[in-house]
Amino acid sequence: DEKKYSLAYPLANQHPHFKQSDAYRYMENAWHIQFNKAKMVLLHKDGDDKVRRLLSDFKGISEKSILIQELFEQRTAYTLFKKKLANKDYIAIFNLLEKCPFIKEFDEYDVLIDYADDTYIKAQKAIEEGDYTNGIKYAGELLGFPDLRADAQQMMDRAKVLQSFHQASIERNMGKMYEMIGRFPFLLEYKEARQLEDDWCSHQRLAEKYAAKGDVRNTVLSLEDFFNIKSKYMSIGIVFQQAYSAQLAMAIRSGVSSVRIQHGLLKYISFFGKDEHVENLIGKASKQRDENINVNSAKEGSLSLFRPTMIIDDIMER
Repeated sequence: DEKKYSLAYPLANQHPHFKQSDAYRYMENAWHIQFNKAKMVLLHKDGDDKVRRLLSDFKGISEKSILIQELFEQRTAYTLFKKKLANKDYIAIFNLLEKCPFIKEFDEYDVLIDYADDTYIKAQKAIEEGDYTNGIKYAGELLGFPDLRADAQQMMDRAKVLQSFHQASIERNMGKMYEMIGRFPFLLEYKEARQLEDDWCSHQRLAEKYAAKGDVRNTVLSLEDFFNIKSKYMSIGIVFQQAYSAQLAMAIRSGVSSVRIQHGLLKYISFFGKDEHVENLIGKASKQRDENINVNSAKEGSLSLFRPTMIIDDIMER
């Protein structure tokens, strides 16, 4: 047997097609069986002689001799590997593998990789099925696997967001749900988030129609369901900016007194600051009235600071 093995392996290396033969597969199977037995007995007292006898058929075969030599030299590392594997200390395992790559030749390493692949699939499936607790747990286990760490972290982050969004949905916390949709656009891949955003968009479109006519009351009625949702304040402010611009433009055309228009412009600036809309309105008012509309005393606000509590029916009211 020894002569056959010692001749067969070099021939297979010279002629790779031999490695597809039943004879080669038989040799490799015999090697794995004996090598696995050797790993077990090596850890016992007086195991060295037993290992040599178990692997004697592979003596003189270079690629196997290297593994046998490393088996003796690295028994401490292998023992540590098995201990860390039993404790699922994956970070320590891969730190050890960097120093002792020969461990990858052991069947336990293949089991470890299979476990990682299986856990990855479990994590994905759990998240897809809405089982976020287990999805986070499975993904957390994968953080110890360098090749999977980035994907695992991404899965965990996604699952935590979905878990939080689901909880907000149970509690009917619309403010939090809208805030999360704004922060995490991927939520729009899910039906409930899309329905929420579609509802907002339909209200917004209706409000914009009223705002274009300067109809603040109906603009309010269109958007008041969202007045307690902080993430929508900026969008709400833009709609009312349009409504007050329309009011001022109509007032300028209809001959409303310069005093009221000046008051309205000052109020507009206190809400939204000096923007291109108000600059245009000032220019039109000054040209039509043939007088300088002075807004230098205006206290400038900002669209980002606009709140629904600031809404008034008429920007020119005193």
